[in-house]
Amino acid sequence: MRRPPRFAGSERAALCELLTRVGPDAPTLCAGWTTADLAAHLVTRERRPDASVGIVLKRWAGHADAVRQAALRRHGFDRLVELVRAGPPGWLPRAVDEPMNALEFFIHHEDVRRAGPWEPRELTREHEADL
Repeated sequence: MRRPPRFAGSERAALCELLTRVGPDAPTLCAGWTTADLAAHLVTRERRPDASVGIVLKRWAGHADAVRQAALRRHGFDRLVELVRAGPPGWLPRAVDEPMNALEFFIHHEDVRRAGPWEPRELTREHEADL
């Protein structure tokens, strides 16, 4: 029997470690976003379903962006990283974390890694299969 994958958790932790190391003003591969913007996006996506709709539907994109910017002003970078590190909010079942976040955290981890000096990293076979 195959054990459940835990790639989302390891990518979440690695991304938060990297965000802390590079700080709020580091570039990302997300056009126009710094690492502070990216952290605010991750918190908004995971904790504000009303704004998450704007990530998918262009009609609601302005709302998503306003909520993201408000989260950054309200919490600041360090607190946003803490919220990402803490994992999904209590109302979201932990079982949803892996399917909802594995690819998201991998992509955004790479968005930060590749915006600076970059070297490829090796993934386990399980993580490659999960992706």
